[in-house]
Amino acid sequence: MGKVIDLDEKERLEREEENSHYKDIKSRTTIKKDVLEITDFGKALTDLNNDQLNKLPLTDNLRDSIKDAKNLQKIALKRQLQFIGKLLRKADNLEEIQKGYDILVNKDKESNLFMQRLENIRNNLLDVDKSQDALDKLITENPNLDIQKLRQLMRNHYKEVEKNKPRKSFKEIFKVIKDLYA
Repeated sequence: MGKVIDLDEKERLEREEENSHYKDIKSRTTIKKDVLEITDFGKALTDLNNDQLNKLPLTDNLRDSIKDAKNLQKIALKRQLQFIGKLLRKADNLEEIQKGYDILVNKDKESNLFMQRLENIRNNLLDVDKSQDALDKLITENPNLDIQKLRQLMRNHYKEVEKNKPRKSFKEIFKVIKDLYA
């Protein structure tokens, strides 16, 4: 006798094959969501300055469209953003553009956080209650620190504050700290 064919099994395999076709097709809402995300990304690109735009791997047409969008208002801006979204969807290197944008934005955030950290250190040094702890911590982190110069700048700062003079030492302390961490 030959091999027995299970009709139920055959039907199940045919249904799975048919359903697998539908799994590959995106729904309308998914497509619309993707389109809106790309359009929002295009709007974020319009917030960049020209130097930052030049660092991204954009086509000349896309770069010009983004620059044009910066001068538009309301309805014209909305149409231009939709056009930018369309150009981005057609772009072959969309992932490269997004990676470049992320690097630019995160680099700015990192530099801002770095500056805030330095300002925090300076403020702790100049706070009467926290100054000794901050100075000790700074000395342990940076053994090559010129302690005499820093203490002199701190004393000068206190005198400048007392006499309502310009805060020259305030800026100098920041430069010293920045040089330590740069």
